[in-house]
Amino acid sequence: MPRVSVIVPTYNRRDCLVDTLRTALNQSYRDFEILVIDDGSTDESAVEVLRQLGPDPQRAESIWRQHTASSSGACGFSFWKGDIFVQYIFQANRGIGAARNRGLQAVHGEYVAFLEPEYAWDPHHLEHHMEFLEECGEAWAAHGRVTQGKSTQKGAKKKPRLAPTPIPFEEVVAGNDLHTSAMVIRRRCLLAHGCFDENIPACEDYDLWVRIAAHVPIHHIPDSIVYVKQPPAISSWNLDRYRVYALEKAFQSGHLNAEQRHRVAEEMVNRCDILVEGYRKRNNMERANFYDRKRRKFEMEVAKLDLSTVAIRPDEYRVPIRIRDEEGSLSGRV
Repeated sequence: MPRVSVIVPTYNRRDCLVDTLRTALNQSYRDFEILVIDDGSTDESAVEVLRQLGPDPQRAESIWRQHTASSSGACGFSFWKGDIFVQYIFQANRGIGAARNRGLQAVHGEYVAFLEPEYAWDPHHLEHHMEFLEECGEAWAAHGRVTQGKSTQKGAKKKPRLAPTPIPFEEVVAGNDLHTSAMVIRRRCLLAHGCFDENIPACEDYDLWVRIAAHVPIHHIPDSIVYVKQPPAISSWNLDRYRVYALEKAFQSGHLNAEQRHRVAEEMVNRCDILVEGYRKRNNMERANFYDRKRRKFEMEVAKLDLSTVAIRPDEYRVPIRIRDEEGSLSGRV
């Protein structure tokens, strides 16, 4: 079985999907599989993958037609690219959260890495992650360094080596520079927290990382580089309604300590401020009033959570949870 499973969700990204897959196939660390989850693309992304990477490029289109001719639901194909097993799964369009969750149902690795078509990995991305995660048995999630542009490396390692550091919970809540395509995480940790919420069409990764960071730290691996091939679009203020959903869910979960609840409540106030202003500018007073009421509610929560009177134990960062391991036994804490 492969040690790492790489999940690549895609939707109509034929223009960059193959180049992204090549950066995964070019990794110095070789004990992994690739699962491409096509979320209902209509641009023949699958044909392009077969034509550029498959074992029989000349028959790419006919092979794909054979696989889809008798299928009424999900379909796909698989092949070996050198020593790496590649599985391509096609499903009806359900959103990126559902695509990632479909990949999690099919993975074999103990660790899961995510890679989207807009990103590219440095050749040593997985190597640096696995060196840290295998050596530090208590580490459950790690995040690389993200930069714009594309790799000009020829495989040489960067030096000096920089030590991994935990990302503070407040930075995760603020959503600062956290990219799912730079994340490698133990599969058991993902399963313990319910994977991606398919009820929201955006910010489903933010929702998951906030939930996970409330229990275990996410470590920053500065030597592991991920490139954003295209500058990210400017975040719309309207996306904050999904962040508010995620924050409110975390606040009500019962899994946060007092300090975490305080930080989440503060962020709720900030995000609601943005939404109130945005809806007022668009003369949507019904939605503006809705988020204004929510803002005032969490302003009261912030006032109640006076941290100067709360004693936080050094180990209170981790909240006890129970995870079922591969053999079926239960561990008492992540």
